[in-house]
Parts: sequence; structure tokens; C-alpha cells
Amino acid sequence: MFDFEGDSRKGFSSLILPIILISTIITLFYPIVFTYFSNNSDTTTFVGLLIKNLLLISILVGSILNFLILAYIGRIRNVFVLLASAVSLIFIVQGIEASEKVNFETFSFFEQDIHYYFSDAFPIFYQLIFLVLLTFVGSKVDKKNIPIKSVFTNLVISNVFFAIFSNLKWFKELYWIRLFNIEIVSQSGNIWILLFTSICAYLLIYLIVKSWNMFLHMQSSITLTLFSSFVFAVVCNYYLQFGIRKEEMLLERYIFPGAIWFQILILSTVFFIIYMLINRYMLGTICLGLLVYILNVANSIKFELRNEPLLYTDLTWLKDIQLVLSFVDSKYVGQLILYSSIAFFCVFLFMRKFQNKKIVKQPIKRLLVLMVPIGLFSFILNVFEAEKDKKIVSGIPIISNLNNNYDIGWLSFAENARYKSVAYVWIKQLTKPLIDKPAQYSKTSIEKLINKYKSESEQINKERNANIEDETIIFVLSESLSDPLRQTGVKLTQDVLPNIHEIIQKNTGGTMISDGYGGGTANMEFQALTGLAYRSFSDSVSIAYTEIVPNLSYFPSISNQFQSKNRYVIHPSNSTNYNRKTIYSSLGFEKFISHLNTDEKMQSVEVVGANISDRTAYLNVLNRIDETSSQFFSLITMQNHIPHNLDSPSSIQAMGEDFTVEENASLTSYARLLSVTDRETKEFLGKLSEFDKKITVVFYGDHLPGIYPDTVFKNNPESQYTTDFFIWSNYQTKKTEFERVYSSDFIAALLEHTNAKVTPYQALLTRVAEESNNSIVDGEALNDLKLLEYDLTEGKNYLKNSLDFFE
Repeated sequence: MFDFEGDSRKGFSSLILPIILISTIITLFYPIVFTYFSNNSDTTTFVGLLIKNLLLISILVGSILNFLILAYIGRIRNVFVLLASAVSLIFIVQGIEASEKVNFETFSFFEQDIHYYFSDAFPIFYQLIFLVLLTFVGSKVDKKNIPIKSVFTNLVISNVFFAIFSNLKWFKELYWIRLFNIEIVSQSGNIWILLFTSICAYLLIYLIVKSWNMFLHMQSSITLTLFSSFVFAVVCNYYLQFGIRKEEMLLERYIFPGAIWFQILILSTVFFIIYMLINRYMLGTICLGLLVYILNVANSIKFELRNEPLLYTDLTWLKDIQLVLSFVDSKYVGQLILYSSIAFFCVFLFMRKFQNKKIVKQPIKRLLVLMVPIGLFSFILNVFEAEKDKKIVSGIPIISNLNNNYDIGWLSFAENARYKSVAYVWIKQLTKPLIDKPAQYSKTSIEKLINKYKSESEQINKERNANIEDETIIFVLSESLSDPLRQTGVKLTQDVLPNIHEIIQKNTGGTMISDGYGGGTANMEFQALTGLAYRSFSDSVSIAYTEIVPNLSYFPSISNQFQSKNRYVIHPSNSTNYNRKTIYSSLGFEKFISHLNTDEKMQSVEVVGANISDRTAYLNVLNRIDETSSQFFSLITMQNHIPHNLDSPSSIQAMGEDFTVEENASLTSYARLLSVTDRETKEFLGKLSEFDKKITVVFYGDHLPGIYPDTVFKNNPESQYTTDFFIWSNYQTKKTEFERVYSSDFIAALLEHTNAKVTPYQALLTRVAEESNNSIVDGEALNDLKLLEYDLTEGKNYLKNSLDFFE
């Protein structure tokens, strides 16, 4: 950033150099004069007045000298550097300020109108006009050998910047008071802290000035790259937080202290690394511009659909980009095409000016520069990885305060991202273990658990006489199925689930507590098949199939009790969604029937609304039932997946209190789709009744659709995560009372419904299900399950010699 030796060889007189340096130091007196001496010194005394006036005179003289020197340099572009620096500073500070207030009820990016920024600005215009005239004169004076990127040139411009803009109202309020909290710092009474703050404030202006100087002269540099990374970070930070905004406070705050600066720090570091890897300024700028756009659109769309921010684990969806694009409004695709076209035009336009010039030419220097942001990022990751009892080491600026002072880890990704920043959630995902180590974890405790539930299974099996592997089991995950009438303020012209309500009333059934809203299908599917409780794992885990399963030392599943050749998974979409193809292969399923990317394709495909119908899904099960063998089916439907679009029957209309026209239209289409599911499910069970063998169906809605406004759940938050389920058999069974279950309880509920014998592991699940049904508080059995889950993932795998526990 500074190269004094190089500048000293470029024709500066021995008189000008000291003047610039002294005036630079004097410029730092500005905040001290207007804050420290005002708050901590008696300026009414002779000495106080003398000191203050001497400082003011020094600032005035230094400003005039810098003003004249800048004119003498004789470059009109330097005036544009001043203007560009001022405008960019306004947007940077305003962007940071707006990010901190994005959750306010009366939020506006610009709190003040345009007059606020131009109040008291007429003297500034006169000064700039006068500077232009003097600069024109200075350009006619003898030829000067003053380099464009000279540190002294940039110091002069920075000093003039302070001289011209420091007295503006917006500069005082936005820059000194809000951005650097200069009044609070000065009230501390420590002049050294105030001086350090002043130096930081000056360096920021210097960075902006030097960057614009380089940019306007079309020269790339590390400084310009650093500034551009910071600007991209400020922009990305604002739109990330705006995309998940909610007009409410948490713990009496709209956003926690340090959240915005932490996110800007993380983003700036990552963007700077990208710049240095590309090592071409214009190409790097275009790539980052597109990346920021895609990140923020994806974050906004995901939050709208699932009430969840964009997570780094969502990168797994890139391999299913066609499905992802089906969720995206065409206007965003059009915008991306437009911006990409502009980007390619810029590449062509600036090819000779910027594109072919490396930011850092020497490989060794480039490597050394790269080590700085990588080292910083590694340091931050190490700090979070060393977390103990939800606390990281204290005393680290920004980070310690943000993490340690507000414990909201138990809340959802949305709340943590909204009040602690999206980047904070990303870092926690990267650094937090899958599951916290239970205090009692040891080889002895695992042995005790094994013996305990072996005994439990023996007790349970005394009263049971059936074997689950002697019949056919069908798990039906019904996409987004949940009774709309459960929601406050929602009205329908008719009940759209009359058959399912009747089935629930006559059979084992009730409500299920989902672990997601608007999404998270695979997590419910994972729990239903394995019995492992998603809620036991870290709040940083997003997708069980891609984060938990690869770390399992043993993969338990109810399907393991059936022969591999008789295990079927049917999904009317893409087999690669959520890594399902790999997951089911690991579980020994020999047959995967899907619409895309499987050898065996779905038959009799018909579309209802925007997706393949439930009728199609059910027919593909019915066509594969073999009366001579016991089979296991995992069916994941798609009919009721977004987007919801069905125009009939017109007799079904839905309306929500204070819903918009678009929300009511979406709710109506969703209700009509549910009525189709209801009719087809009744017909499906009717056809299953005709088979001369035992068949049991576990049917459940995985989560609510993300179509409801937040106000719906205000008085009944649990309804946001409540769906419907039933367990039905084509033969006489007892109705088991379950008021509420989690999807991880279905194995236990199925075995109780069919009066089937249990393994020691399933005996544990049975006790967990009993606790879920009776209380929302974690009980002894769930703690035992957490112990087992830890051993299977992060632990020492003490169970490896006792796998008969699962058999």
C-alpha cells in the first residue's frame, strides 16, 4: 500500500514531502478536536481554548496546503477520485447502517431523503469548482514527474477529501458517529484509543481514495482488489440479511452486536481469496458480481419457500440444477441472462485495459498475499472448532461478543441467520460437530445401554407374537400434506381430507411433529426409516443424508429386516435428489424406480398440477406387489410439491385471514391438490385390501408447504410443524393411541400397531415413542438414544462388536 522509497525518486522536492506528511498527521486531529477535547477538556479556560484553536488553525493550514498541492499536480481525474470516493463512502456506510436496521418495522434503505446528503453542500461545490480551475492552471505549469499511484498523491487526495467533506452533516453522522462511534470512544477518556480509531478512519478513506485512483486510471492492484472485495461484501451482506428479514425483535434486539461486521469480514476474506485465485481484476469482478447475485437470489427464494436461509450444504443441489431452476421465477433467470450478457460485454470492452493485467505478477508474492486471508479464515474456523459449552475464547473482537453473549443455537437456522448473520450460520455448520458428546459417554455406558434394552426387548416380546418381516410394509411420505384447517384464520369451502380424517379416526393415527417447514423432506424420510432422531443432532446439521449418513458406522433401518431383492424405493422425480440413489444403495435396496436417472422408469405417468400425480406413484407400488413374498416399499410422492397450480374443482376455495390475493390463490390450489391426494389414497388402500397377504401402510405428511404468511403461526407456533399421519393394515389390528409422534417414532409405532416383536434397538425406539407421546420434554430413553447416536457418528464405535443389538 505504501512505497515511500519509490516516491522519493519521482521528482518530489524536499519541501513538499514533509508538508504532505505533517498535514496528514494534522488531519488525524479532526476527531480529537471535535470529540475528545469537547468531552474531556475544559475548553472555556485559556489553555483549553488555546489548544483547541491551535489544532483548528493547524487543520486549516494543512488543508489549504494540500488543496494547493493537489491543484499543482494538475490532474483533473483526481477531482473525480474525490467525488467517486464520497459517493461510494455514502453507499458503504448506508449499506452497513441499513443492514443493522433491516428488521425494523419501518425499514427504509435511505432513512433520510436526498436533501440530507446535500445539506450544507454549496460551499463544497464552490470548493470543487475552484479546485478544478486551479488544477487546470496547475496542469499548464512546468511538466511534473509525479506518478499516478504515488503514495504521496493518494495522501494528498485523502487529506483534501477530509478537508472538503469533513464538515458535511452526513459525514459527521454516518462516518464518525455511526460507523466509528467516535463520541462513545472519546467519552471513554482514553486518548490512545481515540487516536487508534482516528488512524483506522483515515486508512479507510485512504484505501477508498487509492482504489478509485487506480480504477480510474485502469490499473489493478492489491489495494483495489481489497476495496472491491469489501464493497462486494457490504452489498452481499445487505441483500443476504434483507432476504431473510422479519419485522420483530429477539432478546430486545433487531440484530445482535457484531453480526454485520462479522459477516462483512467473512465475505471480504472469501471474495479477496477468489480475486487472488483468478488474479485478473476485471474477470474476478465480473465473476464475483454474478456470484453475489446468485447467492442472494437463492437465499431469498429458499427463505420464501422454506423459511430457511441458504446453507453451504445446499451446494449438493448443484448436481440437480434442473430441479432447482424449476423453483426459480422466470424473471430471475431473465435477469441472470441479462447480467451475464453485460458481464461478457465488459470483459470484451476492458480486455486490453484490465483483463490481461495480473493483480500480482510475482508467484511468490501472490502466494504470500493469499496466505493472509487464508490464515485469517483458518484462524476463525479454529476459534469456533475450539468451542466448549457453547462458548469460544473471550477477548476476540467482534467474534467473542457475537457468539458468547447471545445463546440462540437452539432456535432455527432462520433465527440464527437473521440475528447473528447468514455467515455465522455457515461458519457454525463448518465447525460444529454433528452431535454434542453426552457427559456420560463411555464404553461402560454403551454396554449398560445394550444390556438394558436387550432386557426391555425380551419383556416387550413376551406380549407380541408377530414378525414384521412376515408381511409387506409400505412407507408413504406424502409431500407437504397437512390439514389447512389446523391453521388459525384459514377457511375452506369444504373438508379436503375427509377420507384421511376417517382413516385416522378408525386406525392408529394422529399428528406428527415435523422438523422442517416448507422443506426438509429427506430429514423426515431418514428418521422414519432409521428411527434416529434428527433433533438429537447439532442445530448446524441441515441435511441428514449428506451430513449424518456418511459418518454412520452402522446404518440402521427397518428395511434391513427384508431381503434386498424385495426392497423398493419409488420416487416420481429425480433419483439423485438428496443423494437418494447412493443412500438407498447403501441400505441394500436393489430396485429404485424413479422418473429420472434410474434404470427402471416409472410407468403410467400422469401429471396433476405441476408434478407427477399421487395416482401414478400408487400405481407403481400396486404393480410391483408380489403376493408370494414379503416386501418393503419406500414411496416418496411429489404431487403436492411446489409450485401449487390446480384450477379444479372450482367448488374448492380457500381463504386466509389477512392473506394477499396471491397467497389465497396458492392456498386454494394447494387445497385442491390435497383433495386429489385424499381421493387417491382411499382408492389405493381399497386396492391393497384386495391382496391376499398382510400389508401395512405407514402414511405421513413430511412438512407444511411454505405458502403461509408468518402471522398464521403467531398464536399457535406448533401448528407450523404439525402434519398428519396414520398406520393402516388390510387386516384387523388394534388402534394404538398416539396423540403426537416424530417421524423417528414410526418404526416403534408400526411394530406396536402390528403387534410385531422388537430388537433391542427397536425396544429403545419404543420407549422414546412413549415419551414423545406423553411429553415434549426429553426423557431418559431419548438421552439413551442420543448416547447411541453419538457412538455411531462422532464416538468410538463401541457398538461395532454388538451389532446384534439391531437384529
